[in-house]
Amino acid sequence: MTVGFNFFKTVYNDFIYQASCERFYGIPKYYFSYNLNDKLYWLLLTSIAIIICLTPRIIKKHCYSSSETFNRIIKYIFIFLCCMSLWVVISLFLNIIVSYNYRDFILDGIVYLVNTYRNVMSVVFLLFSFFTILFLYDINGFLKTARYKKIVLIIFLFSFGMCSNILLFGSISQITSTIDQKTKYEFITVDDNEYVILSEYKGKFLVVSFEKDRGEYIFNTNQYKFINMNQGLITYKDVKNLKINKGE
Repeated sequence: MTVGFNFFKTVYNDFIYQASCERFYGIPKYYFSYNLNDKLYWLLLTSIAIIICLTPRIIKKHCYSSSETFNRIIKYIFIFLCCMSLWVVISLFLNIIVSYNYRDFILDGIVYLVNTYRNVMSVVFLLFSFFTILFLYDINGFLKTARYKKIVLIIFLFSFGMCSNILLFGSISQITSTIDQKTKYEFITVDDNEYVILSEYKGKFLVVSFEKDRGEYIFNTNQYKFINMNQGLITYKDVKNLKINKGE
């Protein structure tokens, strides 16, 4: 398994990531290397979300005793824990989607609402998570006892659909992301001069100078240099409007 992972990592880095960096920045590709663990992290989060959604059914089937009180306590505890866990995972993916450069019309609407009404949307997705877990726990029971079965079914399908949409597009955006869609960069200040960090190479940072004009960043990749990693102060910044100056 380790051999397979290292092989895939080498192929992805040498033939895909480095080539895309060279095309985008105009800097020799050998100065770039990709940390595949980032993609594995989001795949792991997706797997966790699936497990969370399956947990209520497992609990309902295997973790019950003859005590009604005990069963009720177990039910509410696990529904609460699964709901909060799913909400946390969805929130992580939602933050990724908000900063992702490529979106469709559905995600554009979600991004607009999240940016405009962040606290309200946080509560809304908490409710979506709650309804999803609650209905996955016993959808048949709810449909049998509910007075308005169609409304209950619509609430479940809409909540489940929204959660699934966020998880699906969040996963796709990370697994298929390319260097031109990167929006978060590290900046380093050395001797009152600020540079943007593009990569690490042989224990040093590959940096370039930049300019900022009306909210647009211009990276001057036609002139790059290497500096020691412990040489300055590092900060993170969002770079959503970017232009590359290759000197061509």
